[in-house]
Amino acid sequence: MNVDSADELDLNEFGEPIPKYYPKEPESRCKYESFSDALTAAAEDLLKEKDAFFDSLPVVWDKLFPGLPMRPGRYEGGRIYLYVPNATVNFIMRRKLPHIKKVLSELPNAPKKIDLRVEIHSAERKIKIYSVAALCMLCAVFTRSLERVNSMDPIMAQSIYDSKAVLLVYETPLEIDYAKRPYSLASGICDLPEVSADGLEYIFRKSKKRASALTAHDIKRHLERLRDPKSASPGSWTLKDVESIDALDADTLKIILKKRNHVFPWMMAMSYAAVPLPDGSGTGPYRLTKWRKNHDMVFERKTPSTNGFDTVRYLVVGDASTQWLMFLKGEMDFLGEISRDNWDAIIDGEGELDSKLTAQGVTLHSSPSLDVRYIGFNMRDKVVGNNKKLRQALASAFDFEAWKRFYGGRVDFADGPVPAMVAGHLDEPVPYPFDLERARALIAEAGYPDGIDPTTGRHLTLTLSIGRATQDSREQGELLASFFEKIGVRLELSFSTWGAFLKAVNEGRVQMYMMGWVGDYPDAENFLQLFYSKNASPGPNHSNYSSPQFDASFEKAMQCLDAAERESCWKDCQRIVREDVPWLFTHFPKSYSLVRPTVGNYIPSAFPYGQEQYFINNGSACEKNRR
Repeated sequence: MNVDSADELDLNEFGEPIPKYYPKEPESRCKYESFSDALTAAAEDLLKEKDAFFDSLPVVWDKLFPGLPMRPGRYEGGRIYLYVPNATVNFIMRRKLPHIKKVLSELPNAPKKIDLRVEIHSAERKIKIYSVAALCMLCAVFTRSLERVNSMDPIMAQSIYDSKAVLLVYETPLEIDYAKRPYSLASGICDLPEVSADGLEYIFRKSKKRASALTAHDIKRHLERLRDPKSASPGSWTLKDVESIDALDADTLKIILKKRNHVFPWMMAMSYAAVPLPDGSGTGPYRLTKWRKNHDMVFERKTPSTNGFDTVRYLVVGDASTQWLMFLKGEMDFLGEISRDNWDAIIDGEGELDSKLTAQGVTLHSSPSLDVRYIGFNMRDKVVGNNKKLRQALASAFDFEAWKRFYGGRVDFADGPVPAMVAGHLDEPVPYPFDLERARALIAEAGYPDGIDPTTGRHLTLTLSIGRATQDSREQGELLASFFEKIGVRLELSFSTWGAFLKAVNEGRVQMYMMGWVGDYPDAENFLQLFYSKNASPGPNHSNYSSPQFDASFEKAMQCLDAAERESCWKDCQRIVREDVPWLFTHFPKSYSLVRPTVGNYIPSAFPYGQEQYFINNGSACEKNRR
């Protein structure tokens, strides 16, 4: 969306312009104004029947503080007394109570006074809780860290962080099944489409499995906006093969393609396709109630759940060590990015989860990822873009074994853009493996003997743009610079915020850039379209790579009806890219996550967008008594 002046927009509490497609709070669908009000009412009911509440307290306590003993005391004067031994109180005083109070005080519509404190009484100690609702609220909050979200406008949801937030608030025409493996599509707003024999006509009918307020007219309006050049959406490429979009009636949508595209249905499950109502609000399970950029985002479930998390809180914590400490202190329920510096504290000498974490009920999950990390070369740059030998030399100077040690062994060798688990992956030796002697020969052939630029008489200096200034990213850049230095090339590191970085990449104002791609769907096309010339920036081809040979193989694959023939074309595409080196492939990440026992039904996924809606709240026993 193009905005000429902030004067045309409303401003939020921080003085920032609010775009039209900012999630707006819809009318409440329950009798309470907010979830907090519902909890307060539930607490009043529970106090009326305090015996039933007391019966549930041990279960709730065990989920919040696994392994720490407690017995219900008494109810008196609106207070609940819980008796615990000294060791338990010491733990709670030092670790838990400040965090509990902090979290509760920052929740939307939190009680003005939350009094949680520990009192000592002779040989026993007791916790005095003024608000039963506070305990219930704590049970219902899921907290994790997340990189800064740049936009809640679906057509601008370019990063994986944007997508995670967007798909809590908005619905897509189709969805990726949360639990099924291999990954497959499932109904979303619509059922799976009916496809014509020639593969050009798709009929989407509104699903009867869910009562979405969205209509076929809403989907058409959104998809037209997504593909409108005036919108300048980085996701417009998803509809590049669409000829027409028509709403036949409120429940039926017809899409005609210009040419066959076997992966088109997967694009209807991406965050770009998430559909807002005309006023910009969403029909998804949550609504965004608080957004402090560079700090946190809070989402509340519109209709309180019987066993899920009613509040989801994303914290912007850039430092991996801080994330780790917060998880250890119980301030986060989930840790999805484990720092290499903390790996030894998580895994013991026998390769098992540390016993201290096991005792707390923490589980370690691992799974292959549809993720490739790389250093991109801007092919429009006069230095790196016009010199294939230079790019080949830099690729030959990349020491993967040293890179792997830097990551503590938690990465796999990237032999191209397509992960090994994806059909069509090219399993052949790479043409430019780590070889310093060859790298030195190639840099000389590139016109820079010993790395010296003949026009200046100095070492060739290149610039790598990085979208976050974390300790890890700095050390990655410095390690890469040490590789290039061995062939006489200097590498300068340029750091910026993620938003500014993406803008610069989209506009072609970088020479080299550090980035990753997480597959939108499990097909080789999703990775190889990153090199298709018609997808150049602001599309996903950020390197602005253009090869007639690649384009011909890519287009042939897209028209193939036979899967084996299509995979053969994909392999040809990979051979071309490996030789031209528009990317320096660094690694395929291995996915690890730590989950606290309060979180149930967590299934590792390469598509974790909006997944919190499926989690079971193991700490919500008090919710069972809600009336």
